[in-house]
Amino acid sequence: MLGFEHVLDQTINTEGGENYRIIGVVKDFHFKSLHSKISPMAIILTRYQTMVDRIVARIQPDNTKETLAYIEKAWKEYGPGGAFKYKFYNEEIAEQYEDDKNFSDTLIV
Repeated sequence: MLGFEHVLDQTINTEGGENYRIIGVVKDFHFKSLHSKISPMAIILTRYQTMVDRIVARIQPDNTKETLAYIEKAWKEYGPGGAFKYKFYNEEIAEQYEDDKNFSDTLIV
């Protein structure tokens, strides 16, 4: 993988001149629609605020409103200055398969 026999602790040099040390490897997983082939992905931990435009958080469903308010406050205090917007993962997945559902509904009628 990437020309290394063992990738942990190796450094990847990007075309933009950034260097990133590999600190972990995960099994392949779908991060797009299941219709898409699994493709390479890098999850980058950076100290540069300009690259932080989203976070992913698992929250408990019993206090969603309070948790979102807390995350919004932290985003405004520590975030890059952009508007706080959120989307629930199940809604995003549903949007990816909306065309499939519409097509299925057409066939059933």
